[in-house]
This record gives sequence, structure tokens and C-alpha cells, in this order.
Amino acid sequence: MRRYGLIGLGALILIVALVSNTGGATLEASPAISPTWTRVAPPTLTPTPAWPVVTPSLPPTVTPAAPLARDGAAIWLRVQGRAGDPRWQSLWTVVQWQDALGDWHDVEGWRGTLDEVAKGEGRKVWWLPAELFGAGPFRWVIYAQPDGAVLASSPAFHLPESAGKVEFVTVTF
Repeated sequence: MRRYGLIGLGALILIVALVSNTGGATLEASPAISPTWTRVAPPTLTPTPAWPVVTPSLPPTVTPAAPLARDGAAIWLRVQGRAGDPRWQSLWTVVQWQDALGDWHDVEGWRGTLDEVAKGEGRKVWWLPAELFGAGPFRWVIYAQPDGAVLASSPAFHLPESAGKVEFVTVTF
């Protein structure tokens, strides 16, 4: 609002200067010119539907054979690489969904560092609610670090179709 006030003040000073330089002639404001500033509303954009923010909720002791404690399911990323690779500490994982045009988009909330790394394999698990069963296609993307270079991406997959199921995806970098 301060910016518009300064612009209006500048216009007023300009009008006073013009009146004083016209030798006493009177300037009349045209009815087509508004002395006040108005803000034009931006166009209304239809937002793309956002995926729900999902946080991991599986305890670290869950193994593939153990049943899920909720009515949901899970996607489980297995990242395979060299055990001594120094990049393990900075790897960043993102789940992406594919639209009807074939473009990939990050799923908000399904991103982060690996949950665990042991013996050349890292793991990331995301729990998902029943309303997402069977959705897809999705893929995992492994980055060197947040906003870093892409190291690997998985083939496309669909989310599990029923409670207690786990969709395992393996990626090698």
C-alpha cells in the first residue's frame, strides 16, 4: 500500500507543477482519469489436486513378513549400492506420480533421507491410507542430495490394492 501512496503523491506534485507553469490557467481533470489507484485482481487459477501429505508411521522393527498395524499398506524402497560409498549419508528420495500427459510430479510429503542403511542397502518406507489403494503410476527418484543430481529412478509402479500389502521397489545407484 505504501508504494501506491508514493505514486499518488508523485502524480499530485506533477499536477501542481503543471498548474503553476501554465501561467494561471486552470487544469481540469478528465472524467476518464481516476485519481485513485485500483488493484486488478489476478486471474483465477484452478489448482491442481494435491496428494495428501503422508508421513511414515511404520515402526523401524517392521519386516516384510510382518503385517501392517493399520488398515493401510506401504511402499518400500530398497536402494542398493556399494557398502562403503560415502554418498549414503546424503541420498535424498522422492516419490513422483505421472499425469495423463506422461509428465512426472513430486508427491508432497513423500520425500526424505533413507530410513536405514545396512550392508550396501538403504531403505525408505511410506505408509499409505486405503483411499490411495491401486493409484498410479508412481516412481521413486534417488538424488545425490536435496536438489542434487539424479542418481537413479525406479520403473513405474502402482500402489498396493489392499490393506496389509507392501509394494517393494528396488533401485541400484
